[in-house]
Amino acid sequence: MDFMTDGLIWWITMFDLPALGGLLGLVIKTRHDQDKTIKHLKDLVEAWHSQMREALAAFKSLPR
Repeated sequence: MDFMTDGLIWWITMFDLPALGGLLGLVIKTRHDQDKTIKHLKDLVEAWHSQMREALAAFKSLPR
């Protein structure tokens, strides 16, 4: 029983904790990348929206 307990603690320490740490790092990196992508897309949509608004205003100001 003592060997099983020591072996289990060794397994958790040597493999499980680094693996979980790596997975946590991947989750944090993915979250950061998603936030950057969402911000970039939001900026693109806002730029497109302002261009369309300017084009509509220019169209409305054309003489008829």
